[in-house]
Amino acid sequence: VPEDTGTWHGAEVAETNCPGMEWKRIEASAFSFSVPVDFVESDVQPIDSEVGVWTGGNQIEVFFDYGWYSGEISGTPGAENESIDYSGITGEQTILRDREPKQVGVFFGEVNVADGQADRLGMVVNFTDVNDEIIGRCIVGSIEWTL
Repeated sequence: VPEDTGTWHGAEVAETNCPGMEWKRIEASAFSFSVPVDFVESDVQPIDSEVGVWTGGNQIEVFFDYGWYSGEISGTPGAENESIDYSGITGEQTILRDREPKQVGVFFGEVNVADGQADRLGMVVNFTDVNDEIIGRCIVGSIEWTL
């Protein structure tokens, strides 16, 4: 387990920064994260990676892609990017406010290296109501590695 350093992250981020909401933990192969309890998982068929989609009220959608080819949104015009460090695994948080849907995302380009190939994690929260940006931030901030 990586040392707990860098950017504040984990389940307590969602619970602290989005008070009054109830959260549930989602377990993926190399990480876990929080979504509001009323979010529903969609059935998706990944091609070459681990993929998950959850949808909730007010047109909020959470999408993650974990694998060799996971993409990032940081190069999108209008992106506001910030470097992050979740327990020694570095990445970037991106916010896109001037498009529909609006997006809060994180991207980690080197989560776990096996046989010379890095697994990457991209997670994006799509939302339409400007007031829901905080929910997106709570979700992407709730990631914890389980490597």
